[in-house]
Amino acid sequence: MTQKSSLNAPLSLMEVVLELVTIGGCIFRVFILIYMEQMLPDLIPSSKLDPFSGQPIYWQSKTFFIATVGWSTIIHVVLLFLIRNSSTYAFLLRSFHNRFNLGHQITEHHIQKHYRIVRSLIHWINMELTYVSLLIDWKTIQFALGNPQKMSPLFPLVISIAIVSVVTYHLYLIYKTLNVRAR
Repeated sequence: MTQKSSLNAPLSLMEVVLELVTIGGCIFRVFILIYMEQMLPDLIPSSKLDPFSGQPIYWQSKTFFIATVGWSTIIHVVLLFLIRNSSTYAFLLRSFHNRFNLGHQITEHHIQKHYRIVRSLIHWINMELTYVSLLIDWKTIQFALGNPQKMSPLFPLVISIAIVSVVTYHLYLIYKTLNVRAR
């Protein structure tokens, strides 16, 4: 890979939709927090629940909960801006090339495809984590307001399958691009 590789690939329609959905989730998270802030008690249960009783093990202050939600939302938004910056990907590709190219030489033919695939992967993971965080925040707020709603025991399994499926699919796409010879 040459140092002067251009990584300016336009966003696909799917990536634009994923960005809008992620931004929508972040805005909704902040809206819920602002709307519910006055109703929240001073102590809020953490997301760690006793698996047998369903009762919280730890409690946190309302200020800490709001700060945590705020910082995690900021991280999701910053990640969206980093995804759009091609130099971020170029840095990662140069620094960790053996992780991204699966042991093969990345050529000019492959670099644009790799860039699009990795950018798409990060969009998907960011969107999934935004909505998982939103759901956990909502359940925490409901529990704090005295409306405990049990989360399905299948929730961690479903989320794990969703994330692993997305990562596996994108790794497959990278592997497939490496096996296609330049014409």
